[in-house]
Amino acid sequence: MSAPTTPATTKSVRAKLDHCQRALKAFDLLQGLSPDLENLSYASLEAKNAAKECLLQAAEMVDKLPLNHGSAIHP
Repeated sequence: MSAPTTPATTKSVRAKLDHCQRALKAFDLLQGLSPDLENLSYASLEAKNAAKECLLQAAEMVDKLPLNHGSAIHP
């Protein structure tokens, strides 16, 4: 998956981070089910890799946020 080509906004970064949180939650759930089953281990690895990629994309988006006009991310 490639990063979005549109400029990052606070809203788009929050959406990406929400997606990452869901990916991490899926990884945690898969890890807790049964790590000894080969299929679950593979699915868990895929979920972990997807979460890592998502976080890298979110970091790239944050780097592209405009720093003027108080555009910092606030909770």
